[in-house]
Amino acid sequence: MVGETRARLAEEIRSVKEEQLPSLRGDIQVTAHQAMQLVRSQEDKLARLEQMVHKLENEQLPSRNRLEERLEALEETTSSLMIKVEEILKQLKAVERR
Repeated sequence: MVGETRARLAEEIRSVKEEQLPSLRGDIQVTAHQAMQLVRSQEDKLARLEQMVHKLENEQLPSRNRLEERLEALEETTSSLMIKVEEILKQLKAVERR
């Protein structure tokens, strides 16, 4: 009985080594290849996305610069108006005192 079990187990081990193991190795190789293709595909998509972001940034930079220039001009105008308003208020207070 022990001899039969040992012989049956030896046959199963041989079957695994000769039939199933090469098949599993092939499956692993196919899966590894597919994974590498997916990684390359994701890297390509990421590179294209980075290029698009860079392009958009470059396209928006002139608009942003113009907006900043307008904002600076508006700040200067507002400052001059505030100075004039303060001068007018001083004049009004002087008139009220008389």
